[in-house]
Amino acid sequence: MTFINEDVIVKGDKVITRYALRGTHTGDVEGIPATGNKIEFSGIEIIRIENRKIAESWEENNLLRFYQQLGMELKPKEGEK
Repeated sequence: MTFINEDVIVKGDKVITRYALRGTHTGDVEGIPATGNKIEFSGIEIIRIENRKIAESWEENNLLRFYQQLGMELKPKEGEK
């Protein structure tokens, strides 16, 4: 898997990173055996620095796209009758 920093922005005590991960599914992931599929997903992370250390971090990423590339399907819940 390759981790690519697309953008890094620093403002005050915060560092914002927009990233992408690309690779090939060659091993078991949460019980899903290797498919050989090419995968790619992206995300954004915000890190707050305090005393030269990471004090907090928040991350949003597109794991739905990742799991779909592994062959998983999103299905609606069955409603109660």
